[in-house]
Amino acid sequence: MMHTKLLVADDRFTITGSANLDDSSFFINDEVNLHVDSSSFSREQTAVFQRDLKLCREITLASLSSLPGTSASAPGLSHLISNSSL
Repeated sequence: MMHTKLLVADDRFTITGSANLDDSSFFINDEVNLHVDSSSFSREQTAVFQRDLKLCREITLASLSSLPGTSASAPGLSHLISNSSL
């Protein structure tokens, strides 16, 4: 699995890659994006995204609390976003 970002603008211009839209991604981290000016490529990427979206499920605080060994409290979830877990 690869964690990427996807932007499709005007059904023609596509940007996909690992970079966030911040200075760290552009100037410090080793990130890469692909920029493509192609209507057919944009349509293909949109179709892939829509297909993937059908396989997703929404994660809510309530749904997290139903998982074994998890807590839906803010302190219980803080380890997911803390720097110490990186």
